[in-house]
Amino acid sequence: MKKLFFIFAAMLTVVLVGCKKGAQDAEPEEIKLAVDPSSINSPAFGADYALTLTAPEAWTASCADSWIKVNPTSGNAGTMEIRVKISANKESAESNSKIVFKSGDKTLEVPVKRAAKDPARLKVSSETDIKTPKDGGSYTIMVESNIKWQISSNASWANIQGDAVKRDNANVTVIVDPATKPEETTATITIKPFGEGTEAGEQTVTITRGSTEATSMNVDKSTIKAPATGGSYAVSVTSNAKWRVTKSWEADWIELNNTTGDGNGAFTIDVSAATSTNKSSTIITVTEERSDNYEPVSVQIYVEREGKAVSTLSVTPDKIDAPSEGGTYAVAIQSNYPWQASLSGTKIFSVSITSGTGNETMIVTVKPTTSSDEQTGTIIIKTEGGDKHSIHIRREGAVLYVAKDVIEAECHGTSIVVKVTANLEWTASSSDLEVAKVSPTHGKGDGSVTITVPASNDSKDGTANVVVQSAAGHVSRTIKVKRQGVPVSYYKTKAFSVAKNKQVYFASGNIQYDAKTLKWSFADHQYTAIGFTNGVLDLFGWGTGDEPMNMSTNSSDYNYIKDANLLQGIRFEDWGSHQIYDPASGDNYTKDMWETMSAEEWDYVFNKRTNASTLHGLCGLKIGKEVIKGVVLLPDEWALPTGLFFAANKDAYLSNVYTANEWTKMERNGAVFLPAAGSRYGETVKTEEVNNLGYYWTSSLDWKSSGSSLYFDAQYVFFNGDKDIQILSSLSNSANHGFVDGHSVRLVHYIN
Repeated sequence: MKKLFFIFAAMLTVVLVGCKKGAQDAEPEEIKLAVDPSSINSPAFGADYALTLTAPEAWTASCADSWIKVNPTSGNAGTMEIRVKISANKESAESNSKIVFKSGDKTLEVPVKRAAKDPARLKVSSETDIKTPKDGGSYTIMVESNIKWQISSNASWANIQGDAVKRDNANVTVIVDPATKPEETTATITIKPFGEGTEAGEQTVTITRGSTEATSMNVDKSTIKAPATGGSYAVSVTSNAKWRVTKSWEADWIELNNTTGDGNGAFTIDVSAATSTNKSSTIITVTEERSDNYEPVSVQIYVEREGKAVSTLSVTPDKIDAPSEGGTYAVAIQSNYPWQASLSGTKIFSVSITSGTGNETMIVTVKPTTSSDEQTGTIIIKTEGGDKHSIHIRREGAVLYVAKDVIEAECHGTSIVVKVTANLEWTASSSDLEVAKVSPTHGKGDGSVTITVPASNDSKDGTANVVVQSAAGHVSRTIKVKRQGVPVSYYKTKAFSVAKNKQVYFASGNIQYDAKTLKWSFADHQYTAIGFTNGVLDLFGWGTGDEPMNMSTNSSDYNYIKDANLLQGIRFEDWGSHQIYDPASGDNYTKDMWETMSAEEWDYVFNKRTNASTLHGLCGLKIGKEVIKGVVLLPDEWALPTGLFFAANKDAYLSNVYTANEWTKMERNGAVFLPAAGSRYGETVKTEEVNNLGYYWTSSLDWKSSGSSLYFDAQYVFFNGDKDIQILSSLSNSANHGFVDGHSVRLVHYIN
């Protein structure tokens, strides 16, 4: 080493002597330890630096901080290049350090300063939503940043030009290829930090490549996973173009049906059962059919079929014990092979399914029994793999008896206790609560039921079935309940004063005429009103006893006459001039036994007899579910039945309301009821008046004069729910009013 140094020194001396003539006596110049540059100022993201080192002797370099790397760190005397690498500053504070060089007894420090980390910035300053034509083009994306960043595209037709990784501000060119499909497509260009500054976040640019011939193609299934047993799968296609379906490779276990379409449609993929344990798969492609150069739009469906598995079978439960009323039981069948069920003893049970292709739930319905004997059945499940399981079914016998099967009751009703013998839970119900009520409605084991028969509300006989049956309904016993109807009428005639020293009996109902039999009769009840039904009439024109079916609306058709003195009038023919049948008594009354009262007599009944104001009032009769409205007239000698109420001279129908049984008591004491039957014009009954207004003819004409002319009005009794009972005259003898109207008629029999 020393020899080399002396040789180097001698050579240097010769050179110096040769270069500086006349300076033979000068001392050799000393080599100093020097570094250029003498300091380093690094940006925050770090950098690489080249230092020139001149050392008189062997040297070393060192640094206490790991963010500074020096290479090399030692060497021999002379001049050489030193590489210094400064790593990025991840802190928000400035970093300070130094590199120490030593050569012999000399030391030199190079200060190193690293700037504090700047907040990471990453921003797209150009348009972020780029619209291109279908032919594509070239587009520039401008990025402002102070970090290293990466740009990428998620679409192969949107190509990034140049390096994908860049630093600081930069412009990037994106080449958009022409469209190959007749539809609008979208690409996303992503700009994000690369290795640093992740807090700056991502930036995106959307490129939409347009199309004037967009095609849509969608299917409702992208994957079909079939079991080893295969299956059939319907696929719906949503499209605005023609299409066809193909398999991407041969698969003899797949069959396609309806493989072409135009617009929305469907096709079927039939997967056959596996014959081996290997799994199979294929791709089904639905492709647009095109006649141009665009690439057809297509979608794919991945189809996979499991391989055939080793046969397994389990059945839970394997035993069913059912009560006599039967029941429903779920049997879980776990199988990886198709199976069949064979049944025995099916008189006592049924099943929801008898075969399956794998795991299934079989619903076993044990039927209710009507027998007291225990019965059994069996279900045997067998798979194609040879496994077999049995399900044993047992059903108990049933006991249910009632002590009485027929109850006959009179119209006023009754209550009877019937014993029940049973070994099961049971219910009791009535088919008609108007005829029979039962209590209690359920029980268990031996017991009894009380059957209450309410009093009848009408003349018809009533029947109801009281059914005592098991809770499941499989065993039942019926008790037939028969109730007599209220007799046709309980009306008992009593005297009504119609003038001083003159009394009458009212008929048991309104007069009726049957055009088919040409017979006259009273209604079966006082409250019966039929209008004009099935050829039977009870709304008559005035004085039409001789021609009851005259329904003309012209007054000249009603026995219209003129006398010798040119007085005009209408001949009154009383409806009581005929033989009349009375269903209340069964009598056929002789002619002229019954008559129509005059207006004065009606007025006397309502207003002038003794205590007249207390002996009439509006009323409603609750017959079954209907309330029949009308007027109640009470006889001269009247006694209100015990427990009943009567409000006299009231102007509301519901002031007095009676049930059928209560009205029976009123009738027995002589009460008369006039139903609000409405009126008739021509052959039409005025339905809006029925059960609201009452019109009853009198035998009277009200003669009036106007100048030298005489005319007349027919008179009638009128009532409704908000006016007093009145004696009115018809409007006139004009063609459309008066006695041509059809009114009710209640006849009387004169006592004296």
